[in-house]
Amino acid sequence: VDEDMPFYVMSRDPKQTSKNHSVGSFYIFNLFQFMKALRRTRLFVNGGGTLIQDVTSSRSLYFYLLTLKLAKLCGCKVIMYGCGMGPVNKPFNRRLAARVLNKNADIITVRDTGSLQFLKDNRVEKPPVIRAADPVISLKPADPAAVDKAFAELRTLWDGLLSTFTVESTDERLNRMVNIWNQYQCMITFCFSRSASFFESGVGRGMGFRDSNQDLV
Repeated sequence: VDEDMPFYVMSRDPKQTSKNHSVGSFYIFNLFQFMKALRRTRLFVNGGGTLIQDVTSSRSLYFYLLTLKLAKLCGCKVIMYGCGMGPVNKPFNRRLAARVLNKNADIITVRDTGSLQFLKDNRVEKPPVIRAADPVISLKPADPAAVDKAFAELRTLWDGLLSTFTVESTDERLNRMVNIWNQYQCMITFCFSRSASFFESGVGRGMGFRDSNQDLV
């Protein structure tokens, strides 16, 4: 790999990603920026996490399959690196995933036997498929003191968030629900959403709103 080759990373926090890793970055659901980057790209790497699944939502699966197809349409080589695969529960989604992977991936490496079996069961046979180690194994372990410091900062953050509004009643379960879990769910859903929803990016006319509200309930 050319050490001077520029890298672009899809991220939920592009500024922080660029700062931490000295790479170009853009918001993960900004398809306009994605297409602009693809036109200057020779290699598209899809990796990390279990992206080929429909447990969170079918939209999540469709989004990541779309990125593979767009990359291939733009003339990129497509590598799926250290991926988890499945579960994909809906028959239509399984057929779609298999078709997209067969037509667009140039090589697939998976991180576990279950993912390898998923590809075999769904007849993903065209690209070479290799079982390899999870990429996380290559990471340097963090200093224990740094880990303790990070957990302490996280606890301080959540203590501050959860102490802004409190309810005191005779029902301990109600107190716990309102003072902790409702606020926790609101914050997580607002900041992260549980799936690749287009609601948070302002396109798709509110797609993802129902899923976010289900989390709140």
